[in-house]
Amino acid sequence: MKERLCHCGGTMKTIRSSIDREVSGKKVTIKNVPVLQCNHCKEILYKARTIKVMDSLIRQYPEKATLPYSDPADPSEINEEICNMLEKAGILGQDWLTNTDAPISLCEFVYLTKSIQKNIAC
Repeated sequence: MKERLCHCGGTMKTIRSSIDREVSGKKVTIKNVPVLQCNHCKEILYKARTIKVMDSLIRQYPEKATLPYSDPADPSEINEEICNMLEKAGILGQDWLTNTDAPISLCEFVYLTKSIQKNIAC
């Protein structure tokens, strides 16, 4: 992946941060938001997708003062959550979880599907 540079010359790194926003005079904190932060001047940049997700969360839950960031379109978040569920069910081992971006074969997919159905039926 291409390294992104800040205007100061520092390197931008993706981190997770809590973001405070003011909406209609009310403070809303969104936790675990992915942001790009400069390692030198500490400037923070947001991806357009991140801002859209935060706005959507605020519209969905206007009464809440604290919200967890969750992007249903981000496959890495979905993969991690699914893998954790499969590990807890005893279907996958920890070694498989460390490589969630690896492709799987049709045979592995069928095996996983049958294992999940078997565990759900129990």
